[in-house]
Amino acid sequence: MCTKIILSQLIVVLMCYQLGQSAPIPASPCRNMFKYKTHSRTNETIGFIKLTDVDANENLRLDVQISVGALLKKNQKAYLKLSKSLEATYYDIVLNKTAKYWIKFPVQDPIPVLVSIVRNGEELCSGSQIERYPETTINLSYTIIAPKHIVEQYAMKYSSITPRTTRRPTTTTTLTPKHLQDTCGTSNLVTELAMNGISTRAGQFPWVVPLFKRKPRAEPEYFCVATIVTSRHLLTAAHCVYDMRPEEILAMPGKHDISDLSAGNGAIHADIQKISCHEEYESASDHLVDQDADIAVLRLENNLRFTQFIRPICLWRDQSPLNMNSAHKGVVSGWGENEEDSSTTTPFYYTSTIVSKQQCSENLEISIPKRARIFCGDGAGSVACRGDSGSAMVMSRNNRFYLRGVVSKAVLDEVTFKCDSSKYAIYTDVPSFIYWIMVNTYDIDDD
Repeated sequence: MCTKIILSQLIVVLMCYQLGQSAPIPASPCRNMFKYKTHSRTNETIGFIKLTDVDANENLRLDVQISVGALLKKNQKAYLKLSKSLEATYYDIVLNKTAKYWIKFPVQDPIPVLVSIVRNGEELCSGSQIERYPETTINLSYTIIAPKHIVEQYAMKYSSITPRTTRRPTTTTTLTPKHLQDTCGTSNLVTELAMNGISTRAGQFPWVVPLFKRKPRAEPEYFCVATIVTSRHLLTAAHCVYDMRPEEILAMPGKHDISDLSAGNGAIHADIQKISCHEEYESASDHLVDQDADIAVLRLENNLRFTQFIRPICLWRDQSPLNMNSAHKGVVSGWGENEEDSSTTTPFYYTSTIVSKQQCSENLEISIPKRARIFCGDGAGSVACRGDSGSAMVMSRNNRFYLRGVVSKAVLDEVTFKCDSSKYAIYTDVPSFIYWIMVNTYDIDDD
């Protein structure tokens, strides 16, 4: 009897010992640049890279090669990502000349070894490849456009905007893209802000663009809203387009009544060339922080010609948080459902007051982390609803409208399944992603 008990205890001890073991961590060939760390959320072993003396005037291409002693399945992939957001990384490069990355390994046992780190063609670190079989070599790459080039281009486009009053033309005028700084955020129609959902007039918000999904044997179907930010780019919510192909989307700048899909009367058909969703948007996650990068850029096949019905919005450059001690109101326009749960063929707009994260948490009965790059707004009885996703919240400053947020989430009533106007809407905070927007609109020449 005693022997059996001792044997049983011995088995338990051995099992506990085996469960407590983890794959051995390889030695780093360059500890000043590459280290193995434990991810704070997943508890997985990751690779951490810190580059120093990074030149803000040059594009930064990082090539990393790792080797793992295993044959990998198709779903076992490695990723090279920035340790911080792109915006924060730009600040680090400009101010501290550093850039930090992390590697998600395809497997945790065995842990891959580092073979090489190459920056702009120059090898900075060299290790040994695994020589035994099985072995898989993985090459990873990440490129950052020179921060100063981005900032200079952005400043050239937008910083020349000065508050001034212009005479509104009474006839249709075609404007070339070089007049972006003169046209952004302006409308030929006087906009008197309403407190509840009010029908808009054609050309009242000329940066608002309806998006349609093409179907094989049917007319395209409206699904989301986008906003003109350059002559070649639209901004929308990532959740609208993350699982779509460019050829599936038809954009109609200048379109007012979406019951008629023909071009004309100021509206055009615009095809999409490329969809760029933010790399940090996690569509499958239920965690609010994983979905706070709900933002995407759509690159058009051809440049837009600006008219009184087609104009870009001004981008909000100040990344400082808004002072919640004073009321900040914005305007949202889209083709979403109204309070009667019916779809509209012409856009409505409403005013929304931005509230603090604490107020939003209490209203929605959820916990909103301080680091979440979102904000919330009420609607004074009218809020963003189904069909308004991707719509811009714009704020008036010195007779121009500036893009502050993108509609991300709205709340449905659990009983009626209609949009609950007593609940706040959640917006992606656009200024938090201003450098990402600049990168994804950088490669187009607007002349």
